[in-house]
Amino acid sequence: MFFDHDSGNIVLYGGIYYNGASLEERIGSWRFSGQSWSDLSTAGPGLNRYLCGLSHDTNRGKTFMYGGGAKGGNPYPRALSSSVFEWNSEGWDLVTTSS
Repeated sequence: MFFDHDSGNIVLYGGIYYNGASLEERIGSWRFSGQSWSDLSTAGPGLNRYLCGLSHDTNRGKTFMYGGGAKGGNPYPRALSSSVFEWNSEGWDLVTTSS
């Protein structure tokens, strides 16, 4: 979860929750305006992920998401990703990195 300085909203991505019987993954992004939540499900990288890191670069005014993974054995992910995505105020763009 992070504060989007461009829109003035809080943005939440992905996650996992316990429904009373098992863990369930969440996919997508949600925006909170201070009044209500909006589903930005088309704005996500398309992977149910949790344990990802979010970081805001104040010098560049950019927010990045790194890593995370999809649920495998409870509660640990089956594989961690090294993907990096950048928030564009409407969704996530994959960042191409060099080795």
